[in-house]
Amino acid sequence: MTDQELMIFGSKKRRLLILAPFIIAIAMWWVYSQIITPLPYYTFADPEIPYFISSLSVFKGEPYTFIDHPGTPVEMIGTLVLGLVFLFSGEPVDSFIMSQVLHPETFLLIVRTILVGLSLLTMVLLTLTTVPGDHWTDGLAAVSLAILFFAVHPKGFEYIVHWSHNSFNFPLGTLLGLGLYWLLIYRRGGSTAQKVLIGFSFGILTAIQLYFLTWVVAAIVAILVNDLLNEQGWRTSLFDGLRLGVGAVGGFVLATIPIVNRYPDFLAWIVRVSTHQGRHGEGPVGFMSVDSLVTNFTYLWGELRLLLLSMAFLTIAVLVFLVWGRGSIKKAPGIWAAGVGFSIQVILMSLLIIKHPGVIYMQAIAAAMPLMLAVIFALIPMTPLHGRPVERLGKFGSSLLIISVFLFNYVGAFLFQNAQVRHVKTAQKAIGDFVDGQFQERGVERSSISILQVYGMPSKCLVLWYGNQYADYALAREVGSVCPNELFLDLWEAKVVRPDGTSVDVTQLDWDLLIAFEAALIDFPYLTDLGEVVYDEARLGTFGRILYVLPFEES
Repeated sequence: MTDQELMIFGSKKRRLLILAPFIIAIAMWWVYSQIITPLPYYTFADPEIPYFISSLSVFKGEPYTFIDHPGTPVEMIGTLVLGLVFLFSGEPVDSFIMSQVLHPETFLLIVRTILVGLSLLTMVLLTLTTVPGDHWTDGLAAVSLAILFFAVHPKGFEYIVHWSHNSFNFPLGTLLGLGLYWLLIYRRGGSTAQKVLIGFSFGILTAIQLYFLTWVVAAIVAILVNDLLNEQGWRTSLFDGLRLGVGAVGGFVLATIPIVNRYPDFLAWIVRVSTHQGRHGEGPVGFMSVDSLVTNFTYLWGELRLLLLSMAFLTIAVLVFLVWGRGSIKKAPGIWAAGVGFSIQVILMSLLIIKHPGVIYMQAIAAAMPLMLAVIFALIPMTPLHGRPVERLGKFGSSLLIISVFLFNYVGAFLFQNAQVRHVKTAQKAIGDFVDGQFQERGVERSSISILQVYGMPSKCLVLWYGNQYADYALAREVGSVCPNELFLDLWEAKVVRPDGTSVDVTQLDWDLLIAFEAALIDFPYLTDLGEVVYDEARLGTFGRILYVLPFEES
């Protein structure tokens, strides 16, 4: 059987009916988390508000300045969304900018909805274009594959409603990976134009988050393997890989044109991250030490045990089925190429993440899992398992397991949302009570006192100043008019950003109250030199108790 013969699908209607409850579940999650019980937008403002401010600064004629990921397409999409809102608002530019600064939640609701919509589209396409066969277990397996991302990553639901460069793993990473899968199996690798286009698309994806470069490498490897198995020869294979690579470079450059003048800074950031240990390259020189490898893996194992086990199982299973079905390699080269390519992607991504561990980064692994499972289901017809009861039992059993974990994580997402909302409200009330108690008894209005806050505090003013910092203070006048007396203390620089966009050392500024958290004292002990420290019983999650610093009275 050929690739095309192996990938014969049954009733689309039946598959969509099986998928429908999960589509409804995701839609209900969106309604609940964004409409019914939303977290205040300043709860997890990094990097949502920096992207928002940067996207909005274009309306003042300012360039994009955020370069670390580089994330430029996220800013461009944000500007496009804001542009459409502006067209329907009928407001003058200055008034529009001010209204957006006052209400960032409107913008965030729109862009988060885009992420959810793309996620639903990816789920539908995975259901309709993977897992060959017309048996009901084939449809069930296809649906389980479509929801696998949310099963293997416990934070999957939360990430699709967070406007971040890291939130495009499933909505676009899996979607483009599926496009590559389709080209390999149904188009024998695709035409030259299609190869350039898929490379171009992956290049744009890489401009969103640099570690998506592993998708480019996976695509090139898959195309090379497919050409060689189709006996195209080394010359044709290398040229096809080159075309895809050139397309990726073109997509990356086009997507980052707005920051082309800052390429030297961007390249310097890449060099620093690549040649130094620690997240963001802030550690000692070297790619990774044995100690950091063990420490990083231990951390990930503790946080994402199921994902790591799933990754290991699926990677080994792909290799086993590739070897088992090697007799059909000439008839189904596309499936083989897809298996090799996606395995390479997972391995490379694992190496990058183990260097810079983070639960949020492991989305990239989770996003590849549906494609790995799709390869396994496509390889089954090339083995003796095909047509036997064990095949049906295996598909039913694996689907039941995936659906069970999906539901567990789904309920957990709602519980976490509720807990976070209560947590933030408690922290805000504690801060409000302390401020009112300290200054009202002195007959001083809150609007007349100068308050400093640090990164991580649940404060509208804090996140606006924090986001404005990433836009080179382009909206200092607007943010300053909203928050003239509630300013941002950069703990790392020990400087305060003033409403005019300039900064001053915290010791050179008159202020009445500094609001921080317990963990800040560990890394920034100079805070205790600024005044009297008063602890609150309210906590900020892993940051510890909220604390207040009152400046020492002059003797």
